[in-house]
This record gives sequence, C-alpha cells and structure tokens, in this order.
Amino acid sequence: AGAADISLSASGASGSAEIFITDSITGVSVTSGGKTVSSLKLYEGDSVSVSGSALYYDRIVASEAENFTYSVPAGTGTVSTSGKITAGALSCGTGQVTVSYGGIDKTIPVYILPKFHDIENHWSKSYVEKMGENGITYGIVTSGLRYFSPDSNITREEFFTLMARAMGVDTSK
Repeated sequence: AGAADISLSASGASGSAEIFITDSITGVSVTSGGKTVSSLKLYEGDSVSVSGSALYYDRIVASEAENFTYSVPAGTGTVSTSGKITAGALSCGTGQVTVSYGGIDKTIPVYILPKFHDIENHWSKSYVEKMGENGITYGIVTSGLRYFSPDSNITREEFFTLMARAMGVDTSK
C-alpha cells in the first residue's frame, strides 16, 4: 500500500502518473446494466445481473470480480456466484441482495412484483400491473401461477381490501 509513480511509453508516446495502491476498501457499490443501483424491481421469475465494485472513499478501485460474493435470503429467489438474481416465483414483496468484498457488505432492496398470467392481451393490463407494482393487488395463485381474473366479479370484502391498500391502510390484520 502507498503511492507509486508509473511511466509508460509505446510507439513514440509516453506518459507518467502517480497511483495509489490500497490494501483495504471503505465500501462496495452495486451496478446493473452499467449503472449504479440502490434498489431493484423484478417480476416474479425474472432475472437480472448485478456486479460489485470496490470503493475507497467513494472512488472505484481495481478489484477481482471473482472475489465478490452475492447472497439473497430465502424467499427472495436465487443468485448465482456471478451475480445473476432470479426473483422467486410466487414470492412478490420485498427481499434483498447483499454484495460482499473484502469484509464489507452492501445490501440493497429487491422489490418482487406480481406476474399475472391472464392479462397479456387484456385492455386492463397496464392498470393491473401498476396495481401489482404498488402492492394494491396480488391476484390469486392457482396451480403454481398467479392470476388476476380481470373479467370476474369481486366481493365487497375484496373491493374494500383493494381500496384500503390503495390508501396505504395496513390490511394484514
């Protein structure tokens, strides 16, 4: 660890710089698609790849990708050793992913959105998806798939549950 001067030359061009070598990091950042992320949104069963970067006082430092570890708690889904997260099927809600390097962890929330299998060609698709994203409806699970049943009638209880969730009232009681 410490400062070092480095000089390079090739084909008549040359340059030099002072570099700083560190043997410790102060943080970890998480990226997906080349952008730093502080949370992720995935539909049930969908996947996304994340990667970690080692930081020294908010500056990215060179690090070995194979030394990062990725973990998710039960119920969130799965994560590969290379950082590919697959949201659990039928597990809508909030989970998390933890990226670790050099004894430092970065945990970000993963929002798993319901994936309805019966609205693809229905006029209400965008509205139902928005209600699912906002935790207003979760649909009904039948034979391992989630359905909304957009053309079915609902009971008063179901109607008031939807309204309460839309207003942010705790419906878990």
